[in-house]
Amino acid sequence: MTANLTNLVPLIDQALAAASQRSQGAHQERAQQLTNALQAVRQQAAAGTLEPSRGVVTLGLTRGVADLGEPLDSPLIQALGAIEKYYQEHCRE
Repeated sequence: MTANLTNLVPLIDQALAAASQRSQGAHQERAQQLTNALQAVRQQAAAGTLEPSRGVVTLGLTRGVADLGEPLDSPLIQALGAIEKYYQEHCRE
């Protein structure tokens, strides 16, 4: 699973880049919470300590994103979806 976790890191980096564009404005606190969560998951993935998904667990990264007012086709939503999908499909064990 270590290789799969390593492959998750660039997806997280894309989401961090998209989230950094949201770090200013009306929902700054929620954007910062998302950035903190992404950084924590990135650190765990890079260290190889992220728990396996077992095909059913999610990382919960999309929680609260609707409050940011992001359109469903935004780069941030797409990046978070790609992370969750990869995690569930490739980080099962």
